[in-house]
Amino acid sequence: AADDAAERGGGGGGLARKLGALARHPLFAAVALAQACYSMQGYTSGAYTGLFFKDAFPAEYDTYSVLSFSASLSIGLVATLAGGAVADAWEARGNATAKLDVAALAALALAAVVCAMVFSPSFGLAATWLCLRYVFSNLADGPAYAAICVVLPPSLRGTAMGVTVVLCALLGALATVVI
Repeated sequence: AADDAAERGGGGGGLARKLGALARHPLFAAVALAQACYSMQGYTSGAYTGLFFKDAFPAEYDTYSVLSFSASLSIGLVATLAGGAVADAWEARGNATAKLDVAALAALALAAVVCAMVFSPSFGLAATWLCLRYVFSNLADGPAYAAICVVLPPSLRGTAMGVTVVLCALLGALATVVI
């Protein structure tokens, strides 16, 4: 009964009770794990992109460094905002799963872009793929986190966001070590 009240937004319960309610929620684990997998891909491609450019295009490494910083800052910012706007617009047109769809499509595109980048025969082409990497590595952030808020009652959203951020950071960091 106390769990039901906490899940409906009636408050109550400490952290352990809220974590238990999250563990039993049918969609939270799927959404949180999907976001963690997306973060693992982002962490590893981010960690190894510099090494790739240094090895594949050593003469252009300084250019890569400036481009990577600039693209991360500018393209990443715009893509983060655009991802949320696209998901909201798509949802307004009747797609109830738009937030999850944008996140999933961005993750698939990111995987393809990273593969294309590492098999690029020239610095210019690899740099183009790098810029697209920043689009797709940021596009899903807003919609993915918003999806958590959609599937959960207000009383669990803060805890769920905390669990998801920790899970993403831990699994993302672990992926860079394992790979």
